[in-house]
Amino acid sequence: MTVLSYCDHTDLVPYPLPLEQGETEEEEYQKMLKDTEERRKDRAYEESTREVPKEITERLSTLARDAITKTQDAIGELELAAIRKKLNKDANDRQARLEELWPALVQDGELALAAYSANSWNGRSHKTMPGKIILTSKHLLFASDEGNFMISWKDVLSIQKAIELPSYPPHDPHFLPLPAPDLQWGALMVYCARGRLYHFHKIRGGPLLRTNHTITLDRCFLHCDRLWRSVVSVTKLVDERSDYAKKNPAFDYTYEWSQPILQQELPVNPDSPDMTLSS
Repeated sequence: MTVLSYCDHTDLVPYPLPLEQGETEEEEYQKMLKDTEERRKDRAYEESTREVPKEITERLSTLARDAITKTQDAIGELELAAIRKKLNKDANDRQARLEELWPALVQDGELALAAYSANSWNGRSHKTMPGKIILTSKHLLFASDEGNFMISWKDVLSIQKAIELPSYPPHDPHFLPLPAPDLQWGALMVYCARGRLYHFHKIRGGPLLRTNHTITLDRCFLHCDRLWRSVVSVTKLVDERSDYAKKNPAFDYTYEWSQPILQQELPVNPDSPDMTLSS
């Protein structure tokens, strides 16, 4: 079942945030694997060039150090194997979820590249939907017990880190794009064509060997930002906004870059809106 989870917005779309730097789970694992292999090569070279101690006490000490090192290597390899197993299981689970809910996307060759537990604020029913964000090369998908929806990266105008502002019941919560980079954020606001705005908060996941909530948030934004930029030439669009601003002094370069010019230029398929029916 599909739900209408977006809010209508008439405000100017915020300027895209700078290109995010960081590592995905797979990149972090590959880095650990590379570091382990380099340490193994360094130790092998050291052992091959090391002179044999003459004193028996020195020999025993060297043997003891080598034994400890080999034990540490074995433990490290077991940890890496456990991490690889977890990554493979997570990949299989999210791909199975994608195939269950959006089989047409799987038939088109899309892969579930990442998944995060999150809540989506439903601006239509004025309530929060717990569920899971699934990211592919072409879509941001959201699956919950109350319904599912998808957002095409082609339709996205801006992805903003945001702050969730609580309100007194029964009033709706408010979400504010991050006003300063040194503030702690906890939500994502995804601005789309045709005045649609999506809110995701309470984002959770399984950061590799880490439980820090901030790392989970940063990694989720990193995934979304990379995938969006791989589909939409954000740099090219920003440069076009800059040129337009120079020719039009009244143009607010910070907040008007996507209104209304960008919405006219983005490739939007009217037969495949960002809110696609699924059952």
